[in-house]
Amino acid sequence: MKKYLLIVLIFSTEIMAESFKIAGNLVAFTEQNGLILKGCEKSCDALKAIKKHQKINLEAIRKDMQFSNSVGSDVCFKIYKADSLLGVAENADRRAFCYFKDKSMVEMNSLSAYLVKMKIVKE
Repeated sequence: MKKYLLIVLIFSTEIMAESFKIAGNLVAFTEQNGLILKGCEKSCDALKAIKKHQKINLEAIRKDMQFSNSVGSDVCFKIYKADSLLGVAENADRRAFCYFKDKSMVEMNSLSAYLVKMKIVKE
């Protein structure tokens, strides 16, 4: 019995990423392929947008921008046409999230890392 309980505990900790307080609510996120996501248990606008754009010319989208925050935030605003929300973790760590119409979210740092790792953008 202990062996099965240990397996369940290990499996559940690998799925849960972190929780953040966003707009006064505690929101739990999960990790999928390096992306920290909310609302993507089955299908979501966040994953649809990421899968839809397999090559992004970062230089072109930054052309008319006065400043750049990160790969993730630039792609979120200019390519995905999504909004941004700020979340705060228990340890006071602040993170930005790309927020889609279906209320799904992806954490910007994980989005940046994913886009570069998958060679969707080059920085």
